[in-house]
Amino acid sequence: MRLRITLAVWAALVAGAAHAALFDDEEARRQIFQLKNQVEARQKAIEERLSAIDARLGQLDSSGQNRVVDLAQLIESLKQDVAKLRGLIEVLANQTETLERRQKDLYVDLDNRLRRLEQTQSQLQDKLSQGERSAGVVMSVSIPRRRACRCGGSATSILRCDRCSAAFPRRG
Repeated sequence: MRLRITLAVWAALVAGAAHAALFDDEEARRQIFQLKNQVEARQKAIEERLSAIDARLGQLDSSGQNRVVDLAQLIESLKQDVAKLRGLIEVLANQTETLERRQKDLYVDLDNRLRRLEQTQSQLQDKLSQGERSAGVVMSVSIPRRRACRCGGSATSILRCDRCSAAFPRRG
């Protein structure tokens, strides 16, 4: 009998625990379902935020790529401008060299012509002075020498330019 009482107590305890466990399972399932819904809602919100961020990044990337393309085109056009300017500088430097050479050649040619004229002048003066000596009359004829100046004027025997008064060195 004792055994039966013990068994009855055990059966009552097990039945109460089973009923309590059954009630706790329903409550736990309901809480799990609520948590599952909350997680899903948060996951949807996170996905919406990510898609919005992706859209913004896509816009920024496309505008950034457009800016990069614009900058690359600008750099290319600047390179072309620099190349044109370098070519123009080279042409101008060549023209300057050519003009300086030509100016020097013209100056040398003019100087040679003036020397010949001065020599002819001195020969004429020598002949005149010899002719005067033979005639017994000393007569002085002075033909003014002329030289070209940089300003476009000319210098006379006093070796000063009649326009800018620049001095010319005497030739020996």
